[in-house]
Amino acid sequence: MTSPSGPSLPDFHLERKYWAQRRRIAGVDEAGRGCVAGPLVAAAVVVAPDSRRTGFWRQVNDSKQVRPARRQQLAASIRENVLDCAVGWVSAAEVDEWGIDQANRLVMEKAVQGLSVCVDGVLADWISAWPLQLPDLESERVIKGDGKSLSIAAASILAKVHRDAYMVTSADRFPHYGFERHKGYLTRQHAQAIVTMGPCLEHRRSFRPLAGRADRIDHATD
Repeated sequence: MTSPSGPSLPDFHLERKYWAQRRRIAGVDEAGRGCVAGPLVAAAVVVAPDSRRTGFWRQVNDSKQVRPARRQQLAASIRENVLDCAVGWVSAAEVDEWGIDQANRLVMEKAVQGLSVCVDGVLADWISAWPLQLPDLESERVIKGDGKSLSIAAASILAKVHRDAYMVTSADRFPHYGFERHKGYLTRQHAQAIVTMGPCLEHRRSFRPLAGRADRIDHATD
């Protein structure tokens, strides 16, 4: 769908080819890939074909294009209007152990495996480590999928809301880093806190500036 005054918005054109064959499709996306702290989180969303005309879908977009307060509202509406949804996550330590690309694949698999309904296929936002290890499921990765598929966009919102909530909770346990503000991204203040306090259990030690480069963070920006 294209707005007369703006860029294309996600729609259900990718899902329709599955629905036309009476097949269930899950959209999956992750949040937190670019952070230096906190888990990598993915969500999987299964939209029922008969819910596609529900008005709120016109407001769903890539989570990066939606303001935080609105994301919270949309997340609640998504949970109420989809056939099923699930969230999977891997810890910062697991990201360090497996590397970000393999962790990205694994967290998407966990989200799909957490669904309580059976699906026939998966639409995934683009990742490098491919294919997903989901036997008997057709998997399709979509470049900038959260801006093309409403199932993927909905998953991006659920993943982002879930992860942000976790990082706010983590700020109570580790109050010196400002997790409640930047959610684990490397702002200048976050970088300075790493230098001053050292990393905590939520930091990804394989990521810069934690991988032996804590003295070279001058280029971190807000």
